[in-house]
Amino acid sequence: MSSLFYFAILAGVISTGRAAIQTTSVSGFYRIEVQLGHLENTLGYQANGQFCDEMTACDPVIYTSIDVEKPLAPWPTKTPTDQIMLTWRRNTNSYEINQTIYKDICGGGLSNVNARIEVMDEDFLGKYDLIEQFECKFFPPIADTTATGDSLQELSYREFTPLSECQAKHQPTKLRLFFRWRVYPIDMAECGTDPKPIANVVLVDRQTLAP
Repeated sequence: MSSLFYFAILAGVISTGRAAIQTTSVSGFYRIEVQLGHLENTLGYQANGQFCDEMTACDPVIYTSIDVEKPLAPWPTKTPTDQIMLTWRRNTNSYEINQTIYKDICGGGLSNVNARIEVMDEDFLGKYDLIEQFECKFFPPIADTTATGDSLQELSYREFTPLSECQAKHQPTKLRLFFRWRVYPIDMAECGTDPKPIANVVLVDRQTLAP
């Protein structure tokens, strides 16, 4: 049997006070891609409600991780070694990140996904202050084992979804981050296990969100 169509099923839905948390999952070989769009921090706030710099703007450094092990757990769940430094920019509060990371599911379970984004402010002394922690959560339809009449390919997202907004932990009324994602089956030979940036870490200049 091809690894592309190998999957085992664990199904169930847990109802909470707010909404239903999906707990269906499939096991197999899949690629998760998350593209970060616009970071909005108009006035240059940090997580503590203070400004990054009274004279200039923030110097944001963005770290990312794709959490499929404990995606619904609160911060902190990851260690610094689990994070990837994605972009770094000087004297900028808001900008288009326009970078994509991916993580492969290699025979394990695919269910809820949480792209955890940590934005730090680096000052001229090399110290870091927290700007914000974002959670970008989603549930790929391909993991929904209760769906009927849908083929594996129909449930795959080979095109990126429309933009959605991540959840800011500390200053949700002052900072916003947008993202989109896609999840699709891959062959066993393509599989790697660690989250990776599709492009190398860059010092971001002027960029716009790619179509």
